[in-house]
Amino acid sequence: MNFTKRLPLFETLLVIVVLSVHFYAAFSDAYNFPNAWFVRDDAYYYFKVAQNITEGLGSTFDGINPTNGYHPLWMLVCIPVFFFARYDLILPLRILLMIIWVLNAATAIIIYRLVKGNLSHAVAVVAASFWAFSTKIYMTVYMPGLETPLAAFAIALLIYKLSQFEKTWRTTSATRSVCFSTCSSRSTSPTR
Repeated sequence: MNFTKRLPLFETLLVIVVLSVHFYAAFSDAYNFPNAWFVRDDAYYYFKVAQNITEGLGSTFDGINPTNGYHPLWMLVCIPVFFFARYDLILPLRILLMIIWVLNAATAIIIYRLVKGNLSHAVAVVAASFWAFSTKIYMTVYMPGLETPLAAFAIALLIYKLSQFEKTWRTTSATRSVCFSTCSSRSTSPTR
């Protein structure tokens, strides 16, 4: 199946632009990471714990004391990425930056589809472009290197799926009544 047939033209262009710009950024000089991308020290806390987990030291920051002060789902993303820290300390940062920007592109596409389905194509293009290229969103959500990109993606996906469910629910009969009648008949039937 052709990739461009699955994604509309705007979504394809959005993904190409977002990823190409940040592919260039991910392979820029190493000093850009603490100066331009992962500017919060909390991000490096995640990174060090993920590196220690991959080296078999367990969930610890200093290699001695156990820790659990992190978002577990984001740590699950960081752990396989920081396996590569054994070979190059900057490579995991480059990979993680690309993962963050894949989440950015995916969130922008979800916003585009959500707004397009409820308002118009033009408003959807503006909303998705704003999400993908706004410096305020970039500085708040993506630049710190924390779990916020994953949380934003999950929230946008949840709202999109609820919107789809709501449209389906209004056009077809709800299956919830079937569950209630089945479940209530099971609970009232005598056990043998």
